[in-house]
Amino acid sequence: MRDHRADKCALRALELLGPLTRWRSIVLLAGSFPPTAPEPAGWGPIEAHRHDWDVWHMARHARPELPVDVTYGDYGAHHAFAADGGAGGGPPWGVLRYTTDRTFLLAEAPTIGEGHAEEVREIARRMVAEPDFRGAGFSEGDRWLHACATGTGTPGVGNAEWWIRAGHSRHLAYAAWRLSA
Repeated sequence: MRDHRADKCALRALELLGPLTRWRSIVLLAGSFPPTAPEPAGWGPIEAHRHDWDVWHMARHARPELPVDVTYGDYGAHHAFAADGGAGGGPPWGVLRYTTDRTFLLAEAPTIGEGHAEEVREIARRMVAEPDFRGAGFSEGDRWLHACATGTGTPGVGNAEWWIRAGHSRHLAYAAWRLSA
């Protein structure tokens, strides 16, 4: 079930702050990547709904009397609290991420263990087989995911840090592309 607190908070902020001055721009900062892949974990990808996109669409259409449009702002393809994890070791898995129009595709992938590289490549193959995959030429992150899936890239499959970097590249290229349309 969807939680509508973000919708209500965004509308309340527009109601309170909108009339205060003549704004040059209003930006709704958003992002809603889950901290981990949703249950069931393992082979994926699993779809997680994009509440950020819904809240932005709702907010920009709910107050047509505002003198400026509500612009979508985004901070990337990692959960907002991910930086709070601190230093030290993490779990023996990471998350491959892909942004589509209505969902995030998420898949836990092992970072260690015998055969982990082939498991990561299989997850990448499943992601590039999705109808929403935009192709290797769309962004550096899409290029990496395609190379990982086809085995045409580096001999390894990267690690959780690299997957986050590739996810940011894909996500931000996608957000810019959609907003420019």
